[in-house]
Amino acid sequence: MITIIGAVIIIVRALFLRSTEYALIVQIIGITVFFGGGLLIPDYTDTNKQKESNHS
Repeated sequence: MITIIGAVIIIVRALFLRSTEYALIVQIIGITVFFGGGLLIPDYTDTNKQKESNHS
């Protein structure tokens, strides 16, 4: 979910904020959220697998 939010931020920046003063800040935030979400996916998957194995 975090990765999708980052992608949306990058798309909004590319389409609407091309030459504004906040464009670089929004781009940095979007890229950070996008890659941060990608790094969190393995942790989220491991947590769900552990919860499923505890219910069995």
